[in-house]
Order: sequence, then C-alpha cells, then structure tokens
Amino acid sequence: MNSQTKAILIAFAIASVLGIVLLGVLILHGMSTAFGPNPKCKYAYGVNVYSPDRSYVVEVEDYVCRAWRLKTLSKRVVIVALPVTDLHKPAPGEIFEIKGDYPVKAVWLNKSHLLIECPNCDIQSIETRQEKWQDITISFSF
Repeated sequence: MNSQTKAILIAFAIASVLGIVLLGVLILHGMSTAFGPNPKCKYAYGVNVYSPDRSYVVEVEDYVCRAWRLKTLSKRVVIVALPVTDLHKPAPGEIFEIKGDYPVKAVWLNKSHLLIECPNCDIQSIETRQEKWQDITISFSF
C-alpha cells in the first residue's frame, strides 16, 4: 500500500469517527429536547372565571404539546388581579397544577373564597397546591 492510499484511509477513518461523534451529539440533543422543556409545548388558555366583584380572574389552562397531537400533559390554575392594562400587568399566581388531563374546574364561592374541583384526580399527581393567595382563600374538592 502506497503512502497516498494510507493517507486517504486515515482521512476516511478520522472523518468516520467525527461523523459518529457528531451523530451522538445530535441524538443526545434531541433526547434532551424530548425529555426537557419543549418549545412545541405551551400553556393554552382555557376557561376564565371572574370573581363576583370582578377583582380577579382565574384561568384554567392546559399544557399541550404539538408533538403529541395536542395531547394535554397537565393542567394548571392561575389567578390574576384585575384590571390588567398596558401600565398595570400583575404577575399571575399559580395556585394549582396537576400532571395529567383531569377535569379541573374553578368556582367562586364568594369574592374571597375560591373552590378548585378536580373529581377523580390522582392526589400523587399534584405539583402545586396553594391554599391562600393574597386575600383569597382556596379550597379543594377531589
């Protein structure tokens, strides 16, 4: 085997190793995207429920992913103080989140008492559960 053939074989071997390393990096990146935060997933606004005095709005949202044909992976309930304007944008308070697609419903019992209903919810799947937010008392029914 002459030196030119050896050089070509060495270059091919190096290119093959680099290709395998690059493929591994791309596969690992794809896996981290699949199992980590996914840009194809987002919270979709669902039902809005206003407090009796219209000081707050509660939003029941679905966390959906296009990769799974808009499958709901979790639900969350956030509360926002009103009014929301260009000059006044209060941060929403996350008061409840559960992994899975459960029938979550928010009901105002009065202007300072909110009931979160989640019939047949798996208690072990609850990620967030606040019983107080600002001057709002929050009760749960499972």
